[in-house]
Amino acid sequence: MHQLFVVSGCSYMLTGLREALADEPVQVVPVKTPEEILQYPSRRGKRVILVFAPKREPVAAARSMVFLWRWVKAAGKGNRLPVLLMSDIRQYLSLYGACSLAEHLPVSGLRAAVLDAFQRTGNAGVPAVKVSPSLSKRQYQVLLATLAGVSVPDTARMLDISESMVFSARSGVIDKLGLRNRVVLMSLSLKDFI
Repeated sequence: MHQLFVVSGCSYMLTGLREALADEPVQVVPVKTPEEILQYPSRRGKRVILVFAPKREPVAAARSMVFLWRWVKAAGKGNRLPVLLMSDIRQYLSLYGACSLAEHLPVSGLRAAVLDAFQRTGNAGVPAVKVSPSLSKRQYQVLLATLAGVSVPDTARMLDISESMVFSARSGVIDKLGLRNRVVLMSLSLKDFI
C-alpha cells in the first residue's frame, strides 16, 4: 500500500482525499512535522508528500514552507521523497524541488496527480526535494529572538550587533525559508520550528 503524507490543516481536504482515493491502494496520512514521516512505519508501497500552501492564507502557507525547509533538514540524503506542492505560490518551487499543482485543482485532477506521482516515484517525473539553504548562526539567533517576540533593539543588544544587521539577518531568514515578508515570519511561533 502506498502512503500519501498530507501537510494541511484543512480537515475537508483530508476527507476529500481519502474519499477520492478510497478505491486505490493509498493510505492518506495527515502530518504536521517532518519527524512524523520519518517515524511512520514504511509499507511495501511508495511514499509521496503533498503539501498545501494556500496563497490567500499567508500564515498557513508560511507553515507549509517551514515544513518543507525542516523536511529537507530532517530527511537528509537517505529519505528523499517526492513532494507535490499544491499552491499558487511559485517563487520557491525550485528551491525545494517540488512538483507544482494548482491550488484550486478539481478533485479528479488532484487524484490523477497523486496517482501519477506514485507511478513516477524514483524517476525524473516527480523530483525529490533538493538541499535547502542553511541558516547562518546569526540568522538562527535572530530567528529565535523574533519568534520569542524580542524587539529589534533588544535583539541587537543581546547579540552585540547593530539593528541594521538584525534586519539584514531577518531578511535572509525570510528569503531562505520562502516566506513573503516579516509579518508572516512574526505570525509563526517557536512550535512551528520544533
